[in-house]
Amino acid sequence: MTHQPKSPTLQAWPFTNYVAYGCLAVGNTLVLTSMWALGVTGTYLGDYFGILMDEPVTGFPFNVSGAPMYVGSTFSFVGSALLYSMHFEQSLRRSIYPPWRDQYIDYSKLKHLLRDSGSDAGSPLENEQEWTDADEDAFVDELINNQLDKVAHFHAEEAQRLRDRVDKCEERLTPIVAAEREREGEQAHNDPQSSGKPPSAGRITLQEIRQDLDGITKEMNELEKYARINYTGFLKAAKKHDRKRGGAYRVRPFLQVRLSELPFNKEDYQPIMYRLQSMYSFVRQMIEGRDKKLSFSESQLSEDGFTTYKFWIHPDNMLEVRSNIVQRLPGLVYNPQSSKIVEGYAKDPTITSIYFDNPSFSLYNAKLIHDQSASSLRLRWFGELTDKPEIFVEKKTVHPDETTTEERLTTKAKYIEPFVFDGYRMDKSVRKASDRYGPNSEQVRKLQQEVDTIEDFIKEHELQPVLRANYSRAAFQIPGDNRVRVTLDSNLALIREDALDDQRPCREPNEWHRRDIDERGIEWPFDQIRSGEIVRFPYGVLEIRIRGNKQYEWIQELMDSHLVKAAPRFSKFAHGIGTLFDDYVNQFPFWLPEVDTDIRKDPHQAFEEEQRRKQQIAADDFAVGSYLKAVSPSFKPHRMSPVGSPMSKPRSDTSLRRANADDTRTDPRTRKTRLESIVPDDDEAEEQKRPTPEIRDSRGRLSGFISKYARFRRSKGIELPEGVEKPAYWIKDEGPVKVEAKVWLANQRTFIKWQHVGVLLSTLSLGLYNAAGEDNTTARNLGIIYTLIGIFTALWGYGMYIRRSRLIQQRSGKDFDNVIGPVIVCLALVVALVLNFSIKYNLIQERKQPEEAMASVGSMQQANSISRHSTASSCWVILYGKVYDVTSFLPSHPGGQKVVLQLAGQDATSEYDPVHPPGTLESSLPPTALLGDIDPSTLPAAEQPNQASSSSSDQPQTGPPPLDTLLNLNDIEQAATPLLSRKAWAYYYSASDDLHTKHHNNSIYRQILLRPRIFVDVVRCSLQTSFLGHALSSPIYVAPAAMARLAHQDGERGIARACAKHGSCYIVSNNASMTPEQIVEGASPEQVMGWQLYVNTERRKSEDMLARIAKLPQYKFICLTLDAPVPGKREEDERAKNIGANLPVKSAVQSAADVEPRSADTGDEKSQEEKGKKSEEAGGIGKALFAGTAADLTWRDTLPWLCRNTSLPIILKGVQTYEDAYLAYLYSKRYPQLKGVVLSNHGGRAMDTASPPLLVLLEIRQHCPIVLRHLEVYLDGGIKRGTDVVKALALGARGVGVGRAALFGLGVGGQEGVERMLEILREETETAMRLLGVQQVSELGARHLNVTTVEGTTWRGESGLEELERGVEMEEAAGRAKL
Repeated sequence: MTHQPKSPTLQAWPFTNYVAYGCLAVGNTLVLTSMWALGVTGTYLGDYFGILMDEPVTGFPFNVSGAPMYVGSTFSFVGSALLYSMHFEQSLRRSIYPPWRDQYIDYSKLKHLLRDSGSDAGSPLENEQEWTDADEDAFVDELINNQLDKVAHFHAEEAQRLRDRVDKCEERLTPIVAAEREREGEQAHNDPQSSGKPPSAGRITLQEIRQDLDGITKEMNELEKYARINYTGFLKAAKKHDRKRGGAYRVRPFLQVRLSELPFNKEDYQPIMYRLQSMYSFVRQMIEGRDKKLSFSESQLSEDGFTTYKFWIHPDNMLEVRSNIVQRLPGLVYNPQSSKIVEGYAKDPTITSIYFDNPSFSLYNAKLIHDQSASSLRLRWFGELTDKPEIFVEKKTVHPDETTTEERLTTKAKYIEPFVFDGYRMDKSVRKASDRYGPNSEQVRKLQQEVDTIEDFIKEHELQPVLRANYSRAAFQIPGDNRVRVTLDSNLALIREDALDDQRPCREPNEWHRRDIDERGIEWPFDQIRSGEIVRFPYGVLEIRIRGNKQYEWIQELMDSHLVKAAPRFSKFAHGIGTLFDDYVNQFPFWLPEVDTDIRKDPHQAFEEEQRRKQQIAADDFAVGSYLKAVSPSFKPHRMSPVGSPMSKPRSDTSLRRANADDTRTDPRTRKTRLESIVPDDDEAEEQKRPTPEIRDSRGRLSGFISKYARFRRSKGIELPEGVEKPAYWIKDEGPVKVEAKVWLANQRTFIKWQHVGVLLSTLSLGLYNAAGEDNTTARNLGIIYTLIGIFTALWGYGMYIRRSRLIQQRSGKDFDNVIGPVIVCLALVVALVLNFSIKYNLIQERKQPEEAMASVGSMQQANSISRHSTASSCWVILYGKVYDVTSFLPSHPGGQKVVLQLAGQDATSEYDPVHPPGTLESSLPPTALLGDIDPSTLPAAEQPNQASSSSSDQPQTGPPPLDTLLNLNDIEQAATPLLSRKAWAYYYSASDDLHTKHHNNSIYRQILLRPRIFVDVVRCSLQTSFLGHALSSPIYVAPAAMARLAHQDGERGIARACAKHGSCYIVSNNASMTPEQIVEGASPEQVMGWQLYVNTERRKSEDMLARIAKLPQYKFICLTLDAPVPGKREEDERAKNIGANLPVKSAVQSAADVEPRSADTGDEKSQEEKGKKSEEAGGIGKALFAGTAADLTWRDTLPWLCRNTSLPIILKGVQTYEDAYLAYLYSKRYPQLKGVVLSNHGGRAMDTASPPLLVLLEIRQHCPIVLRHLEVYLDGGIKRGTDVVKALALGARGVGVGRAALFGLGVGGQEGVERMLEILREETETAMRLLGVQQVSELGARHLNVTTVEGTTWRGESGLEELERGVEMEEAAGRAKL
């Protein structure tokens, strides 16, 4: 029975009780008072500043309730620590057996030596004296040398005394057994029906023996309690010491080693209990008569009963044990689609069990002390919880007679929470059973009874989930034959599942399981779990279940072998509670010290121990069977567990070394004690376990080197006696030489290999010599060197062949191998290669000197001479007034050769500069590519581009107007148009086909009317908001826009700096004209920027870019663009010649047939005319930018790939339907990195007549508003006025983006132009909000808009969301099945 602590009386309370409960009372009072004060303070400040209470209050310098709450928590912690410290002392006092009072651990003395004041704080008090080596010596000496030796010695003596008392009882029973046999023979001839009671004198003796047996049984129970409570005391004392003194000393590792050497807490009392039980049965039947059958032989040894054995297996032995089992039994694999069948290709299933207990751990304590009717409750399922498996609810009760009963239910995960917390009675399952079997059937009655029993059990004991066990199980059994069943559990992890700590619960109190594990699919080894919440069991657990009394030879051999270690009462539940909740319990499983030891055994030692154990069992069976057979012919010898027991063997007389402070002192560098000197590590243990030189190891290898060394040592130091001469030869060398064929063949095979290497080297060297020619003396010399190496190789191989043949014939003991030859060959080859490299390098340097001299002489190049170098074999270009030879660079150009060949022999500066980031030229070409400067007078006049219908041209017509004269975004676009080149303007302005979508993006805002409110104080108006948790001053952001340096040299860096000044977000284009590092140069790490990603067809390139972005703190998220898998038809862009042909992209703009290398000696006018026609048909910048962009992106493949390659948040750009927005919401639950979507049709540049983003936003509000609650929704396209921004925000958008406006602003004034654009849009937005009667962005809502006109154009069909959900679920199921 579990000893529940009684309410102590006033007189019984020690002083520490008052301190503990006082601290708890003060702490809880301060915590509650602080919570009230925090609420009052927040309400007062909220009312005072006019801020809603559900918004955060910022800027307040001090929390008035923080200090008392901190102090209260400190008092509560101290009080709890005092109570936990006193609970064990109370348990120890209650458990003392009066006759043995002086033999228990002196826990108070140990606390006194430890200077413990009742708290387990990790640091000493300020006024406490320093802990010295003398203090540590005193504590360790008392704990290990005195207390532990006292307890272990007394336990061993008491166990021996009990065995002696049992022997005496058996001696007194021996004459009674003999007399009983004689009387049986007489009754068989005279009166078979006569009474079986003994004479009165014999009855008196039997009564005395029975009283002795009662005394033995009582003391055996007390001895078991004595061992358990003292074992707990030693662990508690060691833990308390390591908490207080763990910085310099750690005693627990040494204590665990010493506990394994003095195993007084092994709870296997079966040998002596078996003898006692047998004598009890004999005495009882002799006293009461033989009419009553011997229940022992019928119940305990029934052929229908099961015997279970448990073992631990070291990981090194796991494979051998499993292979031993599969040779006899087939494997059973759990298949959720069918029953358990043999599937040899399937891996071991994962099983998860969740165990229940209450905060006082009464079920754990009852199980540990073998309380009467001890019960346990667990939930168990196979595989992942996300697969919706069946969950088994199992309640198991162990009765006093060792029999067990079990109630078991099967249900689904959604019913567990109401069943555990709300008293749900499985009504649905009961109804189904009633419909199937009938309402009054036995199955329904049994089901209802099991439900009521488990539900009442949960309520009665106030149970809650506390522990999770996760492991992989392999089961072995012949199908349909349950006589032998073997299970092998591996990868066992025990995880806290409790909510005992209100401040930091492992599981949410209102949940029945940890969602952080099950929803994220965390698997072994559970690295994401905090260290204090998990214990990984280091061994496998083997369980063998045998029906009846039949013995199986292979099972007995396995249980007796060195491969397994017996663990008869091992329990995952008890082990998990004892290790993870050691601060909450006062009793621990007896096997804990053995977990940290090496359980591997030497095979010979294991065999000898097993033989001694069998001899002891045989002696016990003979002694017990001698008198049991006299009264019970059905007696059969007992099958004992293969577990050693302290009750069956005396304590070893080997004296143990006295412990001192040196054993517990920690190394400040390694944080380890001297325990490593006592317990060797794994490598040392393996060395110690290796066999002697004359014995083969388990893998059949001979330790030849050690044997040779041992013979050499013996031969040096042996002195022969007089008259004995040293033999001239070994006995093994007598007789004719007999050599196996394989020895000769091995020698010949080595010789042939050497000749093969020599011939190969000679052949290569002769080929090099012949191909070099007469003038190449270097190659000829190297050929001669390689030939000499080949000849040496052949000669060495022949010499070694002759030498080894001689050694074999002479039976020599010398070594056959020689490393001289291979070393010489390798060094010679290395020297030859170094010489080859150095000579070749010198030749190259000599050739370069005259070329550089010629280049320096004629450094001023003529344009007409450069135009001749326009082919793939000789390609020169002019950049920034200098001539470059790019012939060697052609194959590696990212856009292909034809991109460069279009500009070969010409000045390509105007085409190259706007679209290449600064520094590209220097990083791409070697210094030797620079041929000299160009003579400017020889350059032809610049070719004038074609004029567009607008007034734009390549040369600016007028200077930029003053920025303060530009009043709206249309003014900025009109002012920038004449300042941009024709090609830049065409790229910025262009859109797909007839530009319907581009114009509709803006015109739809005119169809939505605003609904202003009056009588609202709008003196203050704030545009502050946040993107993905980052605070911003404005919801207006700059959307991705490529090639900003076409408009101004400031480029993307100017846009980034303008956004930083206005507190806006900037999403940088994947096709920016500057590198990511150049764009953020000088920017604050706190600036909020995003990086647009076009997935490349070569995924590695995108992965490299993501790695670069991760190193720049300014980029806070990744914007994956999906609305343009292929480029749209942008006619204005394509008319603007072919500036995109030399952009730094992977693929060229045109196909290979469109552009052919120009040849200087070709004069075919028709060919030149066709080339010009094809060049005019080439695409513009837009198509060039899309070259190399992947068009195979999918939800299933792309999103997981992106999540694997970046840790930044992800938003999806280009959502154009509410269905895709809803799919993004569904996938965000599987991939938490997905945080938002951007409603965009690429500014009308992808598909013409696509829906405007604002219309898509309306459809999302109509069909799937849940998207707006779980994802951040952004919008771009068509924004021209501040009223447009307000309308988008009112419909639920988190941010509004502009793209072309930023580029035109850059064109009109660089960075200052972008700032003016953002300033105009911000002022218009604030004005619109004030006129609406709104103070901040969060107050905007649909009530401020009239969307009647637009609502008629939204989608009116069925939403189809259910079909989308089914599709995602089917995809998940298919993915799991594939895995």
